[in-house]
Amino acid sequence: MKFYYCEYCGIKQPNLNLLVTGYCLYNPDRAHGRHKLYEGSEKSMYHCKFCGARYPNLKQLVMGNCLYSPHRKHSPAL
Repeated sequence: MKFYYCEYCGIKQPNLNLLVTGYCLYNPDRAHGRHKLYEGSEKSMYHCKFCGARYPNLKQLVMGNCLYSPHRKHSPAL
């Protein structure tokens, strides 16, 4: 089964429509607040594109703080 992930909060959803129409509390654009599709593939380790930190799942990565990110949260590298 294929899952779709939110780039901001790491939630996984089997239905793409449900993911992108749902509200995300971690979206930096509070006015719209929707989940953003993570367009990378599923991996065994996810890396932050700003600092190189590694985590075993996307949710752990995006919930962590990053000193080098403009949003102060880790962002996944594709």
